[in-house]
Amino acid sequence: MCLLKRFLRALQIDIRRSGLWLNYIAPSQYLDIRSLEPFREDEFGVTPIPVSHSSYPSLSLIYRGSDSTIFYSGDLRVRGFQGDMLGVDTIRNIAWAVDNILGGLGADFALLEGTNFSDVETPLSPQEFRSILWRILDTAALATISIDHTDLEILLDIIDIASMTGRKVVIASPRIISTIDSYAYVLKNEHLKKLSENITIATIDSIDEPPPLGITDITFIDDILRSPENYILIQDPIDFLEIIRREARWGKDVVEKAIVLLTNPEPMDTAREEEERVLASWLYRLGVQIYRIRVSGHYYPHELREIITSLKPNKLIPIHTEAPDTMISMFKKIKNKPSM
Repeated sequence: MCLLKRFLRALQIDIRRSGLWLNYIAPSQYLDIRSLEPFREDEFGVTPIPVSHSSYPSLSLIYRGSDSTIFYSGDLRVRGFQGDMLGVDTIRNIAWAVDNILGGLGADFALLEGTNFSDVETPLSPQEFRSILWRILDTAALATISIDHTDLEILLDIIDIASMTGRKVVIASPRIISTIDSYAYVLKNEHLKKLSENITIATIDSIDEPPPLGITDITFIDDILRSPENYILIQDPIDFLEIIRREARWGKDVVEKAIVLLTNPEPMDTAREEEERVLASWLYRLGVQIYRIRVSGHYYPHELREIITSLKPNKLIPIHTEAPDTMISMFKKIKNKPSM
């Protein structure tokens, strides 16, 4: 089963457990799912290009038609957390595709996302994230980090930081646990080894099924809460509510010097801001210090030049943005003033 099918199946399980009205709808999927091989053109003239994003794996697409060529970016970022390890160096891969697929001529049309062009918040770079996390961990006991369940790059980065600070990474989110199991079908052996040897599965009491990839499992009560300074806990934001519900069982000393770090790869909308305020209110009442940082899953406006220089498109068609005119204006300036 390909990775996308496994993710869709995991999503169905999440919806059934959620109690939402959606779980009453039969999970019909009218999709024709195909397995694509990176850098290899298929029978339709489409070549998938691995790129970095806050969801792994992510692909841009190059289409070679009879009259023109099209580059479709999807969502991408120029600099990721583990791009070299996972083979998702965005600029290098785009440049390779231009040279080897398009004969060095560049794309006729570039359908390029511009999520961050209409966002006033400045996200952190991977290097800045590592520096901040290092300083936070230096003073924290129980450290809980929220990441998106498909953001494999940041998970691998947290594992590296944990090893340097003498902590163990513990996964306590059912969604992330199921996703890690899915990655066994796409990751190379060295990446699987890094996951299986450096993370632990944690549960409130016990787990019903064996953990994925042969990973060992522990419990909150018997292990983590006895020496919280030895762990980094990875959870989805929704799972923090379970921590709050169980707080009485753990005792008041559990939250001493505890921190919660919320990471968010996407711009915040009004609904999520309100949910986060409610979550923060509960955590503050429990004595937990909360931090919120954003490491974007999308490239920054100042990085547009690098993409255009590598892709060499004749025309730009902005997508996924509320500032298309800004993108087109910057594109014209880049085209008229090539980099030295």
